[in-house]
Amino acid sequence: MGRVPRTTNQSPSEPGQVYRVEVEIWPTCIVLPAGYRLGLQIGGHDFEREPPDDPNEAWISRGSGPWLHTHPEDRPSPVFSGHTTIHTGGDTASSLLLPVIPPASREPGTNIGLNGALILIAGVGRGIGRARAPIHQISTRERLPMNDIKPLEDRLRVIEDRLAIYNLLASHPLSADTGEPDFIESIYTEDFVFDRGGGLSGARGRDKMVDLVESDAHRTAIAGGLAHFGSLPLVELDGDTAVAMSYIALITPDEKGEERELANHGTSTGFRVHRIVANRWSLVREDGRWSIASRTVLPMDGSGPALEMARQAATYYAGR
Repeated sequence: MGRVPRTTNQSPSEPGQVYRVEVEIWPTCIVLPAGYRLGLQIGGHDFEREPPDDPNEAWISRGSGPWLHTHPEDRPSPVFSGHTTIHTGGDTASSLLLPVIPPASREPGTNIGLNGALILIAGVGRGIGRARAPIHQISTRERLPMNDIKPLEDRLRVIEDRLAIYNLLASHPLSADTGEPDFIESIYTEDFVFDRGGGLSGARGRDKMVDLVESDAHRTAIAGGLAHFGSLPLVELDGDTAVAMSYIALITPDEKGEERELANHGTSTGFRVHRIVANRWSLVREDGRWSIASRTVLPMDGSGPALEMARQAATYYAGR
């Protein structure tokens, strides 16, 4: 999506006259896999899709989200309903300027990025429409300097690993609150170890974890409205292994509570926090996929073991 910068010197255009117009593309970033081509569409109005069955018409996406360009004062029909010709060749050739991020490991002048991909950033600064060089011959001075930072491939891999682990740990409450065996089998390693501390039974092996969530006791807890409410984990990556620390609150409906009503949200007797536990997760990447290898759970009750486990996570920022 782009726009033509406003100027203080505005005057009506003359029919048949060719004008040079610079269109600023809004900031965006994409990665093109090797062999892909970049296409550019130019339109004089909002791109419109088939409208969904949504009564809130203002939020129907037309290429610019909810921002429409139909106001009669800002877009009067006598001025904006004419025909516009885009010149693409000869003395009036159009062009598109794209800054390219080169990888630090390659020589200047190459356009190859992540795994043979072309990495483009559009909309960086003003005057993106100005063609100082053809797209396939962008000069080195127009490139973003990357030689003084960690290679882009490594940085992207860290981001992808962290997001994968976030999703993995976010799936645990759903697996525990539904008790679905297939869910359990998809997120834990075969030799998974679950340590719940003293007084509560754990599990050694993925099959034993399935037995645990299918037990009558756990099914009773689910039927009573059990909900695991997790915090965002603190994740420390180390190649194909990782360690994460998080809190989980076990919440259940308060059947003995006083019934209250909340406007537009019905009535409820409220909920109670049964307990809050500290979790230490060990994770491994196998065949390109992250799984949970072990989990240690200790109640946050002020006892020494729980605080010691929390202190281990506190060393994450040591020396950084």
